[in-house]
Amino acid sequence: MKKVPRDLYKNMLKEMADVQVVLSGTSVALKPLKHLDKAFKLVHASNMGKLGENGQPILRADGKVLKGPNYFEPDLAHLISEE
Repeated sequence: MKKVPRDLYKNMLKEMADVQVVLSGTSVALKPLKHLDKAFKLVHASNMGKLGENGQPILRADGKVLKGPNYFEPDLAHLISEE
């Protein structure tokens, strides 16, 4: 495997942090959406439900990831305030 230059990782980390700043700032600015951290955890748990019993993604012939037996639609409604 080819070694990735350290500067590339440094730049990628900076860009990822910039995206997080935008997401967090938007979450703070839009008061009804202030629970981004909780929403992230719920959506992540839901996405992990797309894995099969063996912990691997279930793939359609064209490579699309299918919903696994433990998939559930994340309920985010309780995280939106009435402000």
